[in-house]
Amino acid sequence: MLSLTLPIRRIPTWILVGFLSIGLNGCDSASENAAQAGLEAQQLFDQKNYYGARKAISEALAARDDDPKLHLLKGRIELASGRPTDAYLAYSDALSLEATNAEALQAVSQLGLRTGHLREAERAADTMLSFSPELPEALLTKGLVALVRRKHKDALGYANRILAVRPGDEAGTILKARTLALTNRTDEALELIQSSTEDQNYTEGADMTLIELYRVTSNLPEMKATFERLMERRPDDIHMQIDYANTLYKSGEPLEARKLIEPMLRKKLTDNRALVKITNLWLEYDPNPLTENMFSFLSKEGSLESRIAIGRYLLARGKATEANRILQSVSRQISLEASALYARTLYEMGETAEANRFASIILDEDETNADALLIRVKQSIADKNYAKAINDAQIIVRDNPKLRAGYLSLIDVYTAKNDKNGAKRVFVDAAKQLPQDLILFEKYTDFLLDNDDKVRATIVARTFARDTTASVKAWQLYEKTCEEADLESCRQQANLGAKAANIIYAIDVPPGTPPTRGLFGRLN
Repeated sequence: MLSLTLPIRRIPTWILVGFLSIGLNGCDSASENAAQAGLEAQQLFDQKNYYGARKAISEALAARDDDPKLHLLKGRIELASGRPTDAYLAYSDALSLEATNAEALQAVSQLGLRTGHLREAERAADTMLSFSPELPEALLTKGLVALVRRKHKDALGYANRILAVRPGDEAGTILKARTLALTNRTDEALELIQSSTEDQNYTEGADMTLIELYRVTSNLPEMKATFERLMERRPDDIHMQIDYANTLYKSGEPLEARKLIEPMLRKKLTDNRALVKITNLWLEYDPNPLTENMFSFLSKEGSLESRIAIGRYLLARGKATEANRILQSVSRQISLEASALYARTLYEMGETAEANRFASIILDEDETNADALLIRVKQSIADKNYAKAINDAQIIVRDNPKLRAGYLSLIDVYTAKNDKNGAKRVFVDAAKQLPQDLILFEKYTDFLLDNDDKVRATIVARTFARDTTASVKAWQLYEKTCEEADLESCRQQANLGAKAANIIYAIDVPPGTPPTRGLFGRLN
């Protein structure tokens, strides 16, 4: 089966033989220490004690760092520990000491591609090809590098060479299919994948590829069927499940989408990146995503991470009472962050004295706690102590550049001072840090329109829509801004964008995200 964790086949874990005679010349203490620590690292690695193995191999390399075998072992340990960048560096060190080592060459070609070191990956692949001109693993690296560089003719050539050596090779087939799709030959790509498996008994790799091909062609029925097959194979892949939930939401099936999300939350989801994705889906599609049963579960048994993420989402949507309910049972002893967020819910509910008391206690312990400072900013605005409010808000923004509430608090201070230029500067800075934040851009465009800066408002809304091409709400915001600016051609352009977004079954990636460097992932 094709490995899905590396761009090409997983590097085998070779056991070192005779570590006590590791090839260290002489019998000085440094060599002996390196040999002993290296042997211990190997033993711990074999026991899958990666933490201990990392410590032991570091001791071995500190004693002697000029033996490639030690660097190779470090590479295996780092790779098994889920540290591809550190593994790449270790294998690169091995390669610098033994330029033709087969394991190091293969690892650098694979991991260099995965970690963005394209030049080094290609150089290693070229060395491998100098010994074996049609080596499929090296040809695959060359083909994937060509894809990243948009050299589609070269990529197709490498794919065909792989298939000439290994007819039906899955990696070569997928490389060719992706190349065809990227050159507007998606039908040929689909035919290639579909014909590679008898009776549509697709492998996991084929299904991962089909998902992207169907995404490009907006083939919703086939996408859903493929997601269902992958769900059976990868029941713990939460990010794939969120991708599927997005597809269901966009296709007008919110109840089915919730059926995917609720079990994740009930399993006490702790992955913050996944939780942000989920709350972003709710922001886009589902104004009331939580049933009474889910509220009850979250308030009593939800993971700390999910309570905090959902609490922030609810606060941002002006639902302080619901956020309070989810956070109420989380004590200070469990989480200072949750306690401070709970205090914010109290402030928004009008219990300002209690909120300020909480905030004061928290700031005594952590003087830069963002949520406690947000309460103090609000109170300072109420007291017209703008200097203090600005200072606190600037600390929040400085320490939490991705926290929307920090920017909005600073904007609130400038607005209370009637300093429109100050507010505008903060909006500009916030838009750079949060280019896909719907709530921020709704407020930004409203601010510009309220200040009769219609042209700037449409430019801001257009930039936001183009950075979130799959978001119907982003294009609707652009259309609404054009209407209020009385610009008909602009409104028509936005309307077309909204229609196109309706059949883009994908979650937008952040602007500037590099193209996929492996066999799997988004095609556009």
